[in-house]
Amino acid sequence: MLLPNADGENTGTSGVKRRDRIIKILTTASLIINIILVIIKAVGAVISNSLSIISSVVDSVVDLLSSIILMWAARQIKKKNIYKYPTGRARLEPAAIIILSVIMCAASVQVIFESVQTFADDIEYFTKPYNQTSCKKLPDLDMSIVPIVVMVLTIVSKAVLFLLSYRIDNPTMSALAEDNRNDVASNIVALVCGLIGQVRHLTGVTAEPSFLQLITHLAYNFRPDAVTKIDTVRAFHSGTKFLVEVDIGLPSSMPLAIAHDIGEQLQKEIEKLDNVERAFVHLDFEFTHGPTDEHKTG
Repeated sequence: MLLPNADGENTGTSGVKRRDRIIKILTTASLIINIILVIIKAVGAVISNSLSIISSVVDSVVDLLSSIILMWAARQIKKKNIYKYPTGRARLEPAAIIILSVIMCAASVQVIFESVQTFADDIEYFTKPYNQTSCKKLPDLDMSIVPIVVMVLTIVSKAVLFLLSYRIDNPTMSALAEDNRNDVASNIVALVCGLIGQVRHLTGVTAEPSFLQLITHLAYNFRPDAVTKIDTVRAFHSGTKFLVEVDIGLPSSMPLAIAHDIGEQLQKEIEKLDNVERAFVHLDFEFTHGPTDEHKTG
């Protein structure tokens, strides 16, 4: 007659306990990390105004819900009630995974819908004839150091969680590992798309009409007693801010010292705007020539 191996049973029990402890630690760590990521990603999304970063925020919110549901399922499974659940609550685990799948699908559909709508607006903006004004406008992106650091931290933290969780043979850990792996890929794509969207700001693209109207209004009301005409107002992107050029007309009889002071004061007023890097004010007394006659254009 074979007797049970007590040492083997103890080893197996300790292995199960160790695995359960690791699962608890990883699910708790995932919850804490997802809470932190939701907060810092929301800040990054507000700063950048990038749809790819905003979609990453939605993804982090879904991850947070995933962590909460998985933790709840793990706790409920441990509770024994032989009268209500004679065979245990292990089936809560696949049920929780199904709920997570539904939530992820719903969030993905919403993000895809917003992306398609934004893409259609961009197509209308760029295909509008030159002499017509589109009712659509491009979003003002600002991929500064803060959104970039946020996305890099997200990618690194999710990669670490993936490496720790995929080694454990457990349905909950498998779902967590797959989710983290997908997050690494989606956040890399979000970061790249955000940077690509910022590239146009490096090409000297013109400012939106609303900003040009603001500069024109500021120049027109600056010194109405001296400024005879607002000839040209131009503003174009230089990184995350604008370079502004304003051509104003002054009386031909005005002394140079007074004209210089007016131009300098207007320049300082324009540069007080937060999104203006530099302003250039050109003074003239006649307007028979255009801006391209005086400046080189590429």
